[in-house]
Parts: sequence; structure tokens; C-alpha cells
Amino acid sequence: MTEAWIRRLYDIARSTTRQTQHSGICGACLLQTFQMLAELQEYHSQGPLSAGGYFFDTAPNTDPFISFRQRYPHLDNTLRDAINIFGPSYNTTWYLTLAYALTMLPQYEWTLSNTFNTRSEILSYISSLINSPPGSIWLGILRWRLPDGTFIGHSVPILRISQGLVVIPTNVSSSRTLENFRQSLIPSADPNHIITNLERPNVTLTRFTTIELGGLYQNTFDFLISNNNCTGEGGDRRGTGNYPSSTSVNQCSGDARCALPLW
Repeated sequence: MTEAWIRRLYDIARSTTRQTQHSGICGACLLQTFQMLAELQEYHSQGPLSAGGYFFDTAPNTDPFISFRQRYPHLDNTLRDAINIFGPSYNTTWYLTLAYALTMLPQYEWTLSNTFNTRSEILSYISSLINSPPGSIWLGILRWRLPDGTFIGHSVPILRISQGLVVIPTNVSSSRTLENFRQSLIPSADPNHIITNLERPNVTLTRFTTIELGGLYQNTFDFLISNNNCTGEGGDRRGTGNYPSSTSVNQCSGDARCALPLW
């Protein structure tokens, strides 16, 4: 991982405050995870952003939900109301997170793993991740047990690179140094070392689930029909907020129109 990417991920991970808001079950760690995954996928070949962000503007000691809600109010509302939108069958942390992934990054295929609840199961599953092809990437869903016996959830991106697995920290303190963050990104092929990276001091990992980010989702209408743009790219690629009309569908620059292919 290049120094530029390490600094970019560090900036994203520090974009939080002690009073950071949330949307549904999506807190700072999950929102940061989505931003890291999106930017790694979108900009891996051209280098990371230096400012702004895919979903929110990165800034230390700043609530990321402020800029996220300003940019994508309808997306934020969907996250808030996901249980009602997707139905009671999604009323678990891992299924809701899958619903969030499909909502936040619908252009990709997502594959939910089983849920692993014992130390031996978690170690065995981590071994299978280590044996996955380089380039694989997952959204990790963690349940931690605190010293007082209560449980909290957490989310992190997990990458398989040529040297092993990398767990990218999220929702880190503003006092955490870049050098300390850099050390956390050293890849490992040791399951016990990986499980340590999935924990924090005084917390224990008791449940582990992943959602693998796969290839692009091939929806026929995504590349046959577009509003105000015949490439499916550009500023309106997440939607224009308007219904398609006869004057906007497949409309290109210069008042030209891209014809639909024959079926």
C-alpha cells in the first residue's frame, strides 16, 4: 500500500468526534468503511483523493454525517428507515449491513458470509480469508464484548493483498499518530495476528461476519437507459432525482441521442 493511500485512509478514519451522529445502525465506523471501500475501488488505479470524499468530506475531529446528509439526504433517510423499507427479515445486524451495502454501493455484487461465534470458528474463517485470491476485499462486521460484559458493534474494511490480510482501522481517536496507524496496516498471514487486529485493548471479538465486495453488478437497464447522459457516468450517475422523460432518456451532449439496441 502506497504512502498516499495510507495517509488517505488515515484521514478518513480520523473523520469523527465523540458526539458523532448515526443513521439507523450506521455509525461513524460503518460510514467510514463504505467510504474506504468506495474510494479503493474507484481510484485504485489513479491514486487517492487529497480532499473531499466519495460520501463525506474528510476532516479530523469532524462529524462525517454532517457533509454526508448535506450531499445525500435521501440516502441518509433510507439508512435511517432501512428496517421498515427492507422488512423484518432484515432485522439483524448482518442483514441490515448487507441492505446498507446494497443501498450505498449498488453497482457492486455483495456476498454475505455465515456468522461465526466461537474463537475456533473465527480463526478457521480468517484462515479461509487468508487463502483467498489477492485483491479480495470485505466489509467486516464485528461484535465486541466490553470488560463490563456489554456488547457493541464495529465495522472495518479487510483487504487481501499479496503479503496477507490487512485490517484497516476505523473511527480512530484524533490523538492516534500516522505512524501508529501505518503499523496497523502491515499485512499478516497469521490468523492469530489478524484476530488481534480485529480487536482493541480490553475488548474481545465474539462474533464475526463479512460481506465480500465483488465485481460490478450487471443490470441491463444500467447501460441501456440513462437520464441526461448516455454513458451512465458523470455527475448524475447516482440519479438525477427526476423521472425519465422523452426529452431526457439517453440524451447526450449536443442534443444527440443514443439509440436503444435492438432486442
